[in-house]
Amino acid sequence: MKKIPNNNKYLLASLLVLLFSASVRSYTHNFYIGVFNQFILAFIFFVSTHYLQSNKIWKYASYFLGFATATLFIVAKFYQDSLTFDLLHIIIFLIFFITTFVVEAKNVLFQEKVDTNIIIGSVALFILLTLIWTFIYLLLTLTIPESFVGLQSLPWQENFANMYYFSFVTITTLGYGDITPNNPISEFFVVIETMVGIFYIPLVVSSLINSKLKRLK
Repeated sequence: MKKIPNNNKYLLASLLVLLFSASVRSYTHNFYIGVFNQFILAFIFFVSTHYLQSNKIWKYASYFLGFATATLFIVAKFYQDSLTFDLLHIIIFLIFFITTFVVEAKNVLFQEKVDTNIIIGSVALFILLTLIWTFIYLLLTLTIPESFVGLQSLPWQENFANMYYFSFVTITTLGYGDITPNNPISEFFVVIETMVGIFYIPLVVSSLINSKLKRLK
């Protein structure tokens, strides 16, 4: 099987910077940190398009999603109907992170050689999983405001860090209880994420061990 380039470190680094800057913004409510978050998201689009092995269709789709995100960000500044633009933003990011996860999973989980790049990629996959559910939960909070107890009524960009925290706590089955689902729909998605979290680590570990054993034969 073709060896993938040693580029997962760029994806992992940009994801970690995104999460940290989102936490800083949630804490300080600083406008410039919000702009920096947009820049980091744009950089993740760039990394996924240029550094991850994927087909031309995904590359063009990534270009389109990046352009659509930037356009929405600019246009939203001139309109009062922020809910519509927020929904479109979240849907675009959700589609983007799902497709990036699929591309990265193919690159990481089906390789014959296990190296540092593959290990880094598996960590990036875990973060991408939590981000997918983060945007699902953000979509729920916009469409069904009472979906969760323990969240303030804030713009989705400022609630992003809180929702990612909840997603991480859910997928790792820690369950601190400070944020909880409040209706059957949100409970359903929480249950599904918990199931994914339970199976993810054994699946990745078994895949890496299997790849290693095949190489030793």
